[in-house]
Amino acid sequence: MEVAAIIHRAERAGVVDRLVQGLVALVTIFLVALPLVPILYQSFLSSPLYEPSRALTLSNYIRLLENPEFRKVLSNTLVFAIATTALGVVLGTILAILIMRTDMPGRTYLSGLVISPLFLSPLVIAFAWTVIFGPQGYLTQLFRSLAGRDPWNLYSLGGMAILGGVYYAPYTYL
Repeated sequence: MEVAAIIHRAERAGVVDRLVQGLVALVTIFLVALPLVPILYQSFLSSPLYEPSRALTLSNYIRLLENPEFRKVLSNTLVFAIATTALGVVLGTILAILIMRTDMPGRTYLSGLVISPLFLSPLVIAFAWTVIFGPQGYLTQLFRSLAGRDPWNLYSLGGMAILGGVYYAPYTYL
């Protein structure tokens, strides 16, 4: 008799869990997705949402796609995403092979070091990279004093892609 009661309570708890999860999903949709509906609708209108002379049109999207500045931003975004992904995957794979498949000394310590960015805020990591490699960073100034020129530009598309790839390498490593 006790086993049947326990099973019955567990089945009721599962139903309650599903009801709570469904309620959370509905609240999330209500708070996040519903406000997006008028924004999306407005993007297809020829005039503001509150004007009675509005009409459905694709002219906003056509104007956006014809804008050369938008195309430049889109191409920069694609280059950044591809470079960051490629570098992150390559670097993470190399680290995973070296640390997990070889008998390299210090593997345990290096493994902890590789995944340490996962425990830090991206803001803290960006600040650290800026302090070290920024225009007035420690290593930048050292290289500038030795070579007499600026070694790199952290704020260029390539510099940001390298930092992004290094930041995402631990995800590939895991």
